[in-house]
Amino acid sequence: MTSISLLPLERDIEARCVRYAESQDWLSIKLDLASRDWPDRLFIGPSSQYLFVEFKRPGKKARKRQAIMHRRLRERGHPVSVIVSYEQFFELLSLSSALAVEGSLVLDPILVVTP
Repeated sequence: MTSISLLPLERDIEARCVRYAESQDWLSIKLDLASRDWPDRLFIGPSSQYLFVEFKRPGKKARKRQAIMHRRLRERGHPVSVIVSYEQFFELLSLSSALAVEGSLVLDPILVVTP
């Protein structure tokens, strides 16, 4: 008997997060670049904040080359998060919005690092 995984698929997590972000006036850009190493999406907030986001199924991690790209982006001061759930993404956007209200327009790249 085959077991059906109850874990959401990456594409389902991503689609739900994109819908939520757009409902909060964030722009969402799918990074379909020549290299598959880039994060899945760039989100641009209504208060000049931005986030690179890699979506993964729960329990999955970025591939080695993706992790290298994430590190390179962070070293240049760009925030990159690996998101495994809608709830985690909701918290990330809430934090980013709160920091924007306080006057910090860009998240600290270390602050949003997730395993």
